[in-house]
Amino acid sequence: MLNNHYRAPGGPDPARLRYVDLLARQAADSIERHQAEEALRQADRHKDEFLAMLSHELRKPLGALTTAAHVLRIAAPDDTRVAGVQRVVERQTRHMVRLIEDLLDITRVRLGKLTLRREPLELADLVADVTRARREAGHHDGRAAVHVEAAPVWIDGDRARIEQIYANLLDNALKFTRASGTIHVGVRREGANAVLVVADDGQGIAPENLPAVFGLFVQGEQDLGRVQGGLGLGLALVQRLAEMHGGRVTAASEGVGRGATFTVMLPAIDGPAAPVHAAAPTAQAGRPRR
Repeated sequence: MLNNHYRAPGGPDPARLRYVDLLARQAADSIERHQAEEALRQADRHKDEFLAMLSHELRKPLGALTTAAHVLRIAAPDDTRVAGVQRVVERQTRHMVRLIEDLLDITRVRLGKLTLRREPLELADLVADVTRARREAGHHDGRAAVHVEAAPVWIDGDRARIEQIYANLLDNALKFTRASGTIHVGVRREGANAVLVVADDGQGIAPENLPAVFGLFVQGEQDLGRVQGGLGLGLALVQRLAEMHGGRVTAASEGVGRGATFTVMLPAIDGPAAPVHAAAPTAQAGRPRR
């Protein structure tokens, strides 16, 4: 409170009036700022909800396209022209489905609607299965060679989401590595962590871009003619899924043209014990034990 000697004779104290006016302006600014922040949060949430709805709607026609491609293959199995068209349709449909699934998953994460179904997983086996399945499906045709060196290590995770982490990292490496290049995949245990490494000798990352590689809608430099584009969601999804599992992911590169290495670290667990076959009970003398 201001002392009386600050009050001007016959009227209100000017200093007090200025102080009250300053408080009023600060309160108004605070209210306006809070309202603006709330409006931004609402707009961001509405955007996420719209993207989720859009993803669901786009999945419907893609399902019909996938079915049509299979019908083409069955209806004219000996026609090479039809077979070529069918392969193009299937390949592009798979690519579109992947983009939409990433978009849908990232909106689920942001809206807090993505849940994990955890179970004990052997990470080396999972990586081997995913690599083999993708190679058999033709995802690696005409692209960089993929070499896997994996040691057994167990984690507690959602199988579908761990597969998604690895598949996104592998797709990213294939996208930015020339056909004559090599991608090395490693799985090992380091202390309390299970470590998954995907390293390539491809395009690399400029030092100033490293801090932003896991941001939403961030993409590396791509040629206009590159057939496999993307929305810049794959690595962002990898980071969020790793964090949901209590882990983290890091990126490293020595610069443009010198490849990139992505390392995922997840909490390791002890593998399930081998089943113990109970011996047949034998009669024992004396007082029975409880």
